[in-house]
Amino acid sequence: MKADKSGRNKIKTVLLVHGSPNTSGIIAKALSLLEKRFTDNDIRTVCFELGNKAVRGRLDCDGCRRSQRCIFSDDNCSELIEKMLKAVLHKLAENMFACLKERN
Repeated sequence: MKADKSGRNKIKTVLLVHGSPNTSGIIAKALSLLEKRFTDNDIRTVCFELGNKAVRGRLDCDGCRRSQRCIFSDDNCSELIEKMLKAVLHKLAENMFACLKERN
């Protein structure tokens, strides 16, 4: 990560994870606003749609800890892990829902 003129680290890429199956709901709108804000500040965004994809629950096998990949290849967890490793900042949209709901 490169530092800007102030000496702080400059974020290059933000990963936005959309965890809701509703692709046009409040989370999608919030992510769209975040994406615009980041883009306006020359920060690249990558959006990952997770809410409409199959993802297995955690089995506590520690396979991901050893290889940084899920041992299963028939869900989208490994694809998400790959994007997370490339991004600097992770913002899980579902965690924002309560905050956004309070504002409206």
